[in-house]
Amino acid sequence: MRTWEALVIAAALCGCSSGPQQADNSSATPTILFQSGRNSWLIVDKADKAKIVVQRDPMSASARKSRAVLSQGDYEQAGAAFLTKAGRRCRVGQGSLVIEHTWEFAYACDAQPVVTGTVPKK
Repeated sequence: MRTWEALVIAAALCGCSSGPQQADNSSATPTILFQSGRNSWLIVDKADKAKIVVQRDPMSASARKSRAVLSQGDYEQAGAAFLTKAGRRCRVGQGSLVIEHTWEFAYACDAQPVVTGTVPKK
């Protein structure tokens, strides 16, 4: 048996997985692939807790070509860019390293207009 086959089997048997979604063992919150600058990011937006988990996508071309270590600020900027692109006016705050290459940040958003299910009449 090849080494990589053994690793895949061991990971499957122990239920181990990597990625921001597993950082809090929450399978209900989807992971979103987000492009920002030269990097792709895996984002989990835990809006109910006003927290965002940011991980550089290990499968992106820039991650595979570069062994450069990114700073906390790089992850913070990616999280802020994601929230902005989603149309939310938010400030990313304190962050903490969850696991290697994965950061979680608290955020606070400005009041958003209330959207109702009604369609304006013409």
